[in-house]
Amino acid sequence: MNDRVLNLRGIRDYLAPHTPLLVPRLTALLDSATQARVSRRTLLKMLGTALPVPAVLSTSGQIFHSFQISNEHGRIAFIVGGIERWVIDPNSFAGDPQTRLTRRKGRIEVQLLNAVFPGTGISASFASQLRKVADGWMMDFKAEFGEFETSVDFLKWLQGLATAKNAVKLRSVASVAKDAFRVEFNGNAVAEFHPRWRWLFSGQQVGRFRGFGETLLSDRVVLALPSKDESSLLRDKPSKRTVIGFDRGGHVWNFKPPVASSQTDDNDEWVLRDLDDLFDRLTIETAAEEGRETTMAVLADAPERVTSTTFAPSNELFSEDDHPFEVALQSPRLAAVQTDTGLESAFMADYAPTTVRAFGPGYSMSLRTTSEARPFEVVSLNDKVENLEFNPEVLDVHAPVQGAITEPCVPLPDDGVDLPATEHSSRKWWKVWFWPPNWGNGAKCLKMGMLPPVKVVRPEDLLVLEFSFTNIVLEKGEHGIPRLIVPKTQPRLD
Repeated sequence: MNDRVLNLRGIRDYLAPHTPLLVPRLTALLDSATQARVSRRTLLKMLGTALPVPAVLSTSGQIFHSFQISNEHGRIAFIVGGIERWVIDPNSFAGDPQTRLTRRKGRIEVQLLNAVFPGTGISASFASQLRKVADGWMMDFKAEFGEFETSVDFLKWLQGLATAKNAVKLRSVASVAKDAFRVEFNGNAVAEFHPRWRWLFSGQQVGRFRGFGETLLSDRVVLALPSKDESSLLRDKPSKRTVIGFDRGGHVWNFKPPVASSQTDDNDEWVLRDLDDLFDRLTIETAAEEGRETTMAVLADAPERVTSTTFAPSNELFSEDDHPFEVALQSPRLAAVQTDTGLESAFMADYAPTTVRAFGPGYSMSLRTTSEARPFEVVSLNDKVENLEFNPEVLDVHAPVQGAITEPCVPLPDDGVDLPATEHSSRKWWKVWFWPPNWGNGAKCLKMGMLPPVKVVRPEDLLVLEFSFTNIVLEKGEHGIPRLIVPKTQPRLD
């Protein structure tokens, strides 16, 4: 599939829309960072995922007691300490959004009308009244969504020092659906509204997601407008989008990739194992572009713990203890999107750092994996594998030759080599270079000059020799051990 819809590069690099309110550890980190001046880079490293640093971290820690208002072409912004803290921009919403700003002595009224969170049926409309009081400004805020009402110290709220919260009733008031996926908000919850257009709902089973044949429940759900510079799950970033985040909490999520094993009949299966309990967070991105249908993409991951799975690339590879050969994978993430041609999904995971030896029919390989390498990746469309990336570093190969003692050799780069076809994936690269059944089979035969160099030791006197050959190839011999032969199509050189 050439035209991917998912942003595979961003998913590989952990660049997804932000849902920091779902990460309890973030609150403490941000509080300490405000006092200790922790850098953005340190925060990202500690959290293990890309998160925005709130504006409060960009200040000197000073608490401001005044604000300014900007109103240009319907875009209203409240500015504190030279930073825009709360922006009401009609261009960020779907529907027919309009803003109103009215100033009176000691009072300011702000309204957002006919606004909908992009890609959803969720109202973003609200009415807010700011009242001058003895020690500052109070905000009375009313939102259509959940009939939310609250009052809060406005300046403290803008600076993240106070929370606008109250109880709400979400009874089928909002849902977003797109064929393969459906998101629902239901039940009683405590709602928090934050200046950067982030809602947090906390309540028993307040969120419900249906997809991949499963129903996932959540007691903590985030509804947010991502900033324009935040990454997207979609390759072509939409101009209007909404992010919804689910936290697993104490619920059981049986969420697995749609394709977890090979689908061929060649008796050589690959399989992903240990797929239970991998994900703690679900990020849903919905988008609404003018003249287009709503798009919904999802990403499952576990930002606060290192979960792991294993990949067995072939049932013809074994470990030193004769068990099926497996490679450890960690920090898996699963993304999916409904496209015009079906459900596109991508399962990715980083390699656990290790060096292992894999044993095949008549050969063995030493493989090294590192967490810095390009991650393991399976991309599928409608439950059919489109691409599988499995590329550990090959340190050496040991392929015994009949009648000689061979030493392990370092494989040559494959640049310019006309290698045999290997399905749609990179999973079978070892069969191209090293697998004896591929040798001596007509067009699949590789000349010795195109194979890794062969060093041998003569048993009689332990003399180390390195041979060069003309018109000689390796062929699978008895018991799968390769042997050197002269091709039948070539003249014998005596």
